[in-house]
Amino acid sequence: MTTPYTDAELDKLQERWQAIIQQSKKTQIYKNLLKRRFRNPHGFIPWEQCASELAAVINNVASIGVDSIDHTAKTLVSITARFCSLQAPVYWLRPALAEALWNSDLPAQLPALEQVLPVGVLILPDVPWSQDPDGFQPRYVLVQHLMANEHVGRVPVGDGTVSPSVTTKDLLMWTMPLPTGGAYAKNSVLLGDWIDTETDSNEWLESTNVITEKEHDWSNRITRLVYQSLLLLQLKSDWIDIPTPTATATTTSKRKPTKKERMLNPRWIGAETFRVKTTTTNPASSGAHASPTAHWRRGHWRRTPVGEGGKDRKLSWIQPTLVNP
Repeated sequence: MTTPYTDAELDKLQERWQAIIQQSKKTQIYKNLLKRRFRNPHGFIPWEQCASELAAVINNVASIGVDSIDHTAKTLVSITARFCSLQAPVYWLRPALAEALWNSDLPAQLPALEQVLPVGVLILPDVPWSQDPDGFQPRYVLVQHLMANEHVGRVPVGDGTVSPSVTTKDLLMWTMPLPTGGAYAKNSVLLGDWIDTETDSNEWLESTNVITEKEHDWSNRITRLVYQSLLLLQLKSDWIDIPTPTATATTTSKRKPTKKERMLNPRWIGAETFRVKTTTTNPASSGAHASPTAHWRRGHWRRTPVGEGGKDRKLSWIQPTLVNP
């Protein structure tokens, strides 16, 4: 990202944002989010930290006023406020599955995306391959899927209210806060069987920032990751790992369950047993085109004939393969 800030100015922005996060821990929004106290799996942002940042987004805008923020910030705030008010779903994306989806292409003809997640949070694994060109590590993404002409009620933020604009087309929106208090945000129109990622694209909170081509490509990959995650929620319920109940005190015991026993298990997209497919080539026997270096044979989605006479079509995911890992 080409930014107008010096390193010293960026440090001050980060310090200011951290102060806002600390203040947010006193708010009712933060306390409400912590009513769902999830266990924290290794390699992911702790839920308490995620909750404090979401509460900080609302608390910050409430203090400066909704009317004083720009379009991209309103995208961040409207999705965050709606998520907080609805206590919407939270999913954790398995690292191996996330990497496989990252290295897969969308189908040439997309199926109609059902509204399986009107609004929610996808918590992403802390892995180096998902970093943006500037080294920013996405830890979670807020997602909102609006259907054409859907009317969403306004959500109060401080003395004002926010709500997404009514759209005549299906709209897939995602946003993620940054350590400086800014945000990535992107709106992608779902036009029949393809995604228009070029329409209404606003990646950074500060309008003076210049978006590089690499950052634009990276944000499109995040869009594809989000879309495929929703597609798995829609098409492959067996890919969703329903958490088993946490241990509680036995029915014969008079004691109450401890705070740790009452914690919620994460709900995963991707089974724990999922592994990335790998293969090894032998240059001596595979011809001149074989490559000894590690590379991805990209995954893709395709429609396969099913039913009597193969008249119906089922969308199948052909998983990617890591060659010469």
